[in-house]
Amino acid sequence: MSPALKQIILVSSTVYGIEELLERIYTLLTAFGYEVWMSHKGTMPVFSDQ
Repeated sequence: MSPALKQIILVSSTVYGIEELLERIYTLLTAFGYEVWMSHKGTMPVFSDQ
């Protein structure tokens, strides 16, 4: 996928004890070309102007 056409997937990651599963989910989704928003990975965008 081109960067302009990437779909965004938000993964809720506020659970503890399954960090390995979250890593796998992130790796799979990014490998398929998705932009993944996940607080566990630090990829949640922050818009200070809103």
